[in-house]
Amino acid sequence: MNNEDFLNDVKFGLMAVTGYDPEKTKLAILHFCGYPMPPTEADKKMLEVELNTDPEFGLVDRINKDVFVIEAPEDIVKLFKTPNENHMVRID
Repeated sequence: MNNEDFLNDVKFGLMAVTGYDPEKTKLAILHFCGYPMPPTEADKKMLEVELNTDPEFGLVDRINKDVFVIEAPEDIVKLFKTPNENHMVRID
């Protein structure tokens, strides 16, 4: 599957954000992960563990402290589906 096919399949997402407050409308998105099907609690937990332990992401020991993984709204999923080498990388 090439990147374009993958992007076409993405319909849902999880994002790691800072500044999360359900009452606020502005968040800093630190990481986005797209999914073709709705992500499960197991998907969320797996992403939290990966982000919290892999130094490559720069979020070690920050998950559920000042960085939270939440479901991405439809407009954010659409934004990240737009091909842009600055914010979309597919990892097999």
